[in-house]
Amino acid sequence: MPAGSCLWVTAPSALHVVSASTIIKSVTQLTCTNAVYLRPHHDTWLIPSLQLNVAFATGWNKLPTELKVQILSYNLSFPETIDRCETNILQALDHHLRISPEIAGLAKEIFYGQNTFRIRLKRMLSHRGLPLFPIAQKSMRKIVVDVLMGSFTDWETLSKISKGSRGLSNLRYVNVVVNCRGVSWSPLNDDTIAQLLGRIHDSCDESIVFKCKGELTFTGRLWQSGNIPSIADGIQKVEALVRSKVAFEDDSKDEV
Repeated sequence: MPAGSCLWVTAPSALHVVSASTIIKSVTQLTCTNAVYLRPHHDTWLIPSLQLNVAFATGWNKLPTELKVQILSYNLSFPETIDRCETNILQALDHHLRISPEIAGLAKEIFYGQNTFRIRLKRMLSHRGLPLFPIAQKSMRKIVVDVLMGSFTDWETLSKISKGSRGLSNLRYVNVVVNCRGVSWSPLNDDTIAQLLGRIHDSCDESIVFKCKGELTFTGRLWQSGNIPSIADGIQKVEALVRSKVAFEDDSKDEV
């Protein structure tokens, strides 16, 4: 259960309640033959104390698919953006992949379809230049992509992602985060802004169009000086140029 979520729970046998708090890790046993209302302050796991048996399989098979998805979503849908290096979250999926072929299929669809993933461009390819985890990437629907302003490689990879050539061919939403850090542009003044504008033209010489919904945001230490009047106009020119290079369009796919 994600922190702050609410759930009424009943179970014929005791449940182990495991808190995922990084400060205090605790395991308690909960008896809930009658309905018990839970609202954890930290991400929490509910684990049966007994092995699942034929009775579970019989009951599970009677449920409609919509209810199965709702049940599994409690374990597999997370409010925060997921970095694929976060093994504690990936373990949640791994557990469901071993229960049954049907649950494994639903679990992959829920995990990759409902969550938002942070894509690190330098980790997308193997040493042979092939996409890593192509099946997972094809299943992803929502991503956050970090791009370093002025990086030829990052903008080239972003362009390829927009064309679906990195396995990310079924996206519904993309958040492109342009990182403006870098000593090359510090301190910001008329000269460095002119250099930055030229670098953007060179590194992104064609428009990048995602066939899905999305947004473009800026981050980084340099942009914190954007309230200084002498360079505010220059920063606005840089942002306008970058925004002119990246576009999003709704191709009539399902809502995010």
